[in-house]
Amino acid sequence: MKDFLEKISSSSLWQIEAFGGEVLIEGRILTPAEAERAGLASSLIAAQIVKDQGSNRGSAVQDIAAKAEEGEELSEHEQDLLLSFMSSLRPEQLAAMSEQEDRILCEVVKRGSSDGGATWERLSLVTAIDQQDPASGRLWIGMLSKEDRSLMIEAAMKGHKEAADKLASFRG
Repeated sequence: MKDFLEKISSSSLWQIEAFGGEVLIEGRILTPAEAERAGLASSLIAAQIVKDQGSNRGSAVQDIAAKAEEGEELSEHEQDLLLSFMSSLRPEQLAAMSEQEDRILCEVVKRGSSDGGATWERLSLVTAIDQQDPASGRLWIGMLSKEDRSLMIEAAMKGHKEAADKLASFRG
């Protein structure tokens, strides 16, 4: 039983290098309920954006975005449509998506290491700069680069699926 629990426990964590490789940050994956909530919130925000843009235009933008993610070259018309869509996003829509990510990151980040993982210290991300306190291991989330944020969000969201797949292989 102990071996099984250790395997489960290790699959619930992720680590990424942040701040240009100077710090190793460890966090946990989202629970199924958290992942569902995060996905639902993101879907609702995206649905509102598409609704605001009109369903035909929103659908076309989704198709173009999928094409771009797959690495396909976009025509000049597609690039113009994508830029037009992005420029029409309202600040409150972008803020809502960012706030959702902030909540996720504050929940999942647990500790950090500045010596490659030899020693660890508790690390808490906070949403307000006046809550930042290095002596207490609290870092304002605004100090994270866009790339570091993306890696952490991806690890937290993707980690749940990977953990479930690993558990299925342990049982099988």
